[in-house]
Amino acid sequence: MVSAQKNIPFAQSALGDIFSKNNKTSAEAITWYKAAAVQNFPWACYRLGEIYAKGQGVPKNDAEAVKWYRKAAQDYRPSQEILGNAYKEGLLGLPQDEELARYWLVERANLVL
Repeated sequence: MVSAQKNIPFAQSALGDIFSKNNKTSAEAITWYKAAAVQNFPWACYRLGEIYAKGQGVPKNDAEAVKWYRKAAQDYRPSQEILGNAYKEGLLGLPQDEELARYWLVERANLVL
């Protein structure tokens, strides 16, 4: 807890994981994920995207989910894949767009290399 209070994003994200159990996300988990996400910690950004996409502990909000997935996608392959598929299928309130789908899926492949 001390590390999280000292603004160490890994510790903050870990506390978010602890307070997010069995697909039930508490307000405290969201608070810790946001503290890490504003420091560009990819896992926390991804988890916030997931939380808003599924409406776990918050009202479902596609725009908020996409915002956090995009932020995570700078460094986190699963977010890139989610965005690629969302553009491919027209999910999360995004329009179907083959060019953007290809972009995100190629970005994912580039991170693998």
